Amino acid sequence: MAATSEGISLGRKAHLKTFLVDYSKARLKGSKADAFHFMDDLSSIGLKKDDRVAVIISSDADIHEFAGLVSDNRGWANLKYFKEPGLAKAWLGDL
Repeated sequence: MAATSEGISLGRKAHLKTFLVDYSKARLKGSKADAFHFMDDLSSIGLKKDDRVAVIISSDADIHEFAGLVSDNRGWANLKYFKEPGLAKAWLGDL
């Protein structure tokens, strides 16, 4: 998560509000409970609810899919998870 937070921080300096995060090769070690608590406050990594964030995940990343559900329930409507990079980029392009 440190690299994600750093990337968002750099984006803030450039006044960006749209982010593409590629976790397709990431292997998360935490539990769904950890994901639940992390997703509770995404501002801790520098995100704002009006940012548009596409996260690319691997096809076997059920913890990411759970995190997406939690983010939706927490009001992060502009944060979406994708298994296909092209779909993520297209969604970001639909501004």
